Amino acid sequence: MSSRLISLALVVLSTGVCQVSTRQNWAQSRWKAQWIDCPDAPQRDAGVFHFRKAVSLAEQPKNFIVHVSADNHFILYVNGSRAGIGPAASDLAHWRYETLDLAPLLRQGSNTIGATVWNFGTSAPVAQMTSQVGFILQGDGELEQVANTDPSWQVEVEKGHSILPVNFMAVLENYYAGPPGELIDARTYDWEWSAAKASQGGDSEKWKNARGIGAGAARGSTDSPTIWSLVPDPLPQMEMTRTSAGRVVSSSGLTVANSSEPSFTVAPNSTASVLFDAGALTTAYPELRVNGGSGSRVRISYSEALVDDRKQKGNRSEVAGRHMLGVYDEFITDGGHRTFGPLIWRTWRFLQIDVTTGDQPLTIEPPAAWFTAYPFHEQGSFAASDPELAKIWEVG
Repeated sequence: MSSRLISLALVVLSTGVCQVSTRQNWAQSRWKAQWIDCPDAPQRDAGVFHFRKAVSLAEQPKNFIVHVSADNHFILYVNGSRAGIGPAASDLAHWRYETLDLAPLLRQGSNTIGATVWNFGTSAPVAQMTSQVGFILQGDGELEQVANTDPSWQVEVEKGHSILPVNFMAVLENYYAGPPGELIDARTYDWEWSAAKASQGGDSEKWKNARGIGAGAARGSTDSPTIWSLVPDPLPQMEMTRTSAGRVVSSSGLTVANSSEPSFTVAPNSTASVLFDAGALTTAYPELRVNGGSGSRVRISYSEALVDDRKQKGNRSEVAGRHMLGVYDEFITDGGHRTFGPLIWRTWRFLQIDVTTGDQPLTIEPPAAWFTAYPFHEQGSFAASDPELAKIWEVG
């Protein structure tokens, strides 16, 4: 056997951690903000909730730093725009909080700070630890204290967003430890919740004042009044980069079916299916925009490969004679211009849209996706006399 001399260059990689400068060490402090939840709602059953508060500012601030957490997860909004997500996975004795600067999204005068919070209860991923539904936001400095969570915040149960009662372990005939499928019913969903002015006392019967369930405490504090012992999240916010969901590789039942067309239409009282191939496995939030077709039901399925009649995967690039078998989300349309997407990112190479319409046609734009992962910046180089070793760098 011949030997080869391999020369290597030093490899240096970085996740590109970005720290937000804070005025106080909240990792060692008693929080003034309270954990809050929704009164009269189940604490440990699956549910999706919206929290919001009106905040008035004399001028747009240069910085408006807040520390945010939730059980299980949150998406934070400012004046209807997405501001951040979290928390990172952790256990109850080391519950992560995210530190965010909201200043770029704030304005002089009235502002609405809101959050979608969900707890998937017994349907949550196996790795998800939980106590109960809860949300907390702590302002970093004196200015930001106006946003602290307490019973002055409002909350509503989002009845238009729920989990699908599907046992994916049975569907896939394999072990499944991931999140559930989600159902969004546009006919009952509160589409204006994050942009609406959050007046004190609520602007409809759906909104209530939140219930305080104990002040927050950092992991280093003693006698925490809640089960969550808060610690800072050392990782940056996950990347959100808009990308394509894939190219059309097969379709049926469409009025228009061409990857170069801006949209396709499904006729009334009919079914249709479109299969997209992203070319490689991706982790992303799918986004689907529709118009019309009140009462149509749309299913988006995800898989890293198609399967044959024996449910074998085989060559990942083969499409003919194979079908989709994977986790899925479902959306019910209300006839308007709507954008649908699940709360949790999905993994796929193949994405399939299946549509069943009522007595109106439904127009669907090609699905988009928001690629998500922790930011990873290459800050080094790799070189070797053996070009085969370069593949190790590409994989890594």
